[in-house]
Amino acid sequence: MLVVYQALDDCTITDRGFLDQWFTWETGRLLNNNIRERLDRLVANLEWWAMFPNFRVRHLTYSILDHCPILLNALDSLESKIQKWWEEDERDVPTKLEAIGNKLNNWAKANQLGRQCQTAFWNVRLEELNANTLDEENLAELTEIKFALNLEVDNEELFWEQRARANWLRFGDRNTLYFHSIASAKKKRNTIRDLKNDSGEWVRDEKIMANINTDYFKELLTTFSTGDNTRTLMGIQPCINEVDNVELIMEFMDEEVDEAIKSMSPIKASRENKFPNFIFQKYWSIVGKETTKYCIQVLNSKQGLENTNHTNIVLIPKNNSPTTMTQFKPISLCNVLYKILSKVNVNGFITVLDKCIDEAQGAFVPGRQIKDNILIVYEILHSFKRKHIYGGSFKLKLDMSKAYKRVEWCFLQKY
Repeated sequence: MLVVYQALDDCTITDRGFLDQWFTWETGRLLNNNIRERLDRLVANLEWWAMFPNFRVRHLTYSILDHCPILLNALDSLESKIQKWWEEDERDVPTKLEAIGNKLNNWAKANQLGRQCQTAFWNVRLEELNANTLDEENLAELTEIKFALNLEVDNEELFWEQRARANWLRFGDRNTLYFHSIASAKKKRNTIRDLKNDSGEWVRDEKIMANINTDYFKELLTTFSTGDNTRTLMGIQPCINEVDNVELIMEFMDEEVDEAIKSMSPIKASRENKFPNFIFQKYWSIVGKETTKYCIQVLNSKQGLENTNHTNIVLIPKNNSPTTMTQFKPISLCNVLYKILSKVNVNGFITVLDKCIDEAQGAFVPGRQIKDNILIVYEILHSFKRKHIYGGSFKLKLDMSKAYKRVEWCFLQKY
C-alpha cells in the first residue's frame, strides 16, 4: 500500500472517502473465515474536487460478485438553487451575479453549521462505540464514522488550502494545520496596523491612514503638465497591416467568451464576486447564455462598463515590515465579468503581439521570459569588470517605481 500512497501523492490525487458500509470486497461465508477489505476507492485531484464539492460516494450492496459496486453522485442541490435564483431575478447580469453571491454566502454559512452539528454527533457516537465492547456490527459502524470524519477533515483542508494558496499535498496527507497557519500568517502580514506620515510620525488611526493612502497615490499618479506626444510618436512605424486590422475590428463572437471562461483558474476570486470562478464554469449551462450576451454587448460597444468596472484595490507589502506608503505596491482585484471581458480582448491581440512589442520586452508575452533581460544585464555588468572600453563606461540605476509612474514625455525630450 505504500507504493499506492506514493503514486497518489506523485499524481496529486487523494482518496475521496465513502458512505454506507466500509468494505468493498468480501470473501468467506462463515464468521471464522470471513474477510472484508476496502480494496476499491474513488480518487480525484483538487480541480475535480473544486468542480464537484458536494459529491457523494456510496458502497452499494451486492449478491453475486465479491466486489461491491461504487456509486458516485456528483450532482448536488446547489445547482437547483442557483437555477431558481437566476431565473427568478429579472435584473441585469451584474446585479443578478451580486445577488447570487450574497445568497451563496448565506447558503454556505448554513451548510457549514449543519456540517459542524453532524461532525459533533459523529464524535459523540465515536466515543460511545469506543466505550462499548467491540463486535462485528459495532466495528463496521466505527469504521464508517471514522471515514466520514476523515472526509470532513479533507473538506476543511480544502478550504484552508484555497485560502493559503499553497501547493496541494506537498507537505503531507493532513495539512489543515499547515494551511491554517499559512493563511493566518498571510492575513497578519497583509494587515496594515500603523504607518508613518510625511513628518515621520506613527499613525494608527484607520481614517488617517486611509487619507495617507489616498494622498500618496493622488500625488503619485497626477500629471503636472500636458506635453505634446505627436513628435515622439512620429518615430514609431505602423506595425499592423490591413489583414491584421480586419481581424482586430471584427465583432466578438460567443465562442470567444466560452473560451475565456474555460481558461480561467477555477479557485481564484475577489471579494467583489463572493464566489470563485468555478461557479461560472460549473453552472455555465445556467448563467452562460445571459452572461455571454451581456459580455458580447459590452465588447461590441453596445453597452457601457458602468455596472461592471468595479475593483478592489489592495496594497501588497514589498517587505516583511513596511512602514511607509513607498513600501507597498497596489494591485486591482477585478470581478469575474471584468476578467472575462479582459481575457477576450487579450486573446484577440495574441496573434499580433509579436509585431507590436519590441524584442527587448521580456515579460507578459507568450514565449518570452523576464529572466532573459536579467541575464543580459548581468552579463553587461560583468563585462564592465573584464573589459577596458575606450572612453570608459557607466551604468545608470533608476527607481523603477518613479520611472514608470512619474516620468513624462516632456522630461524625456528635455534630457
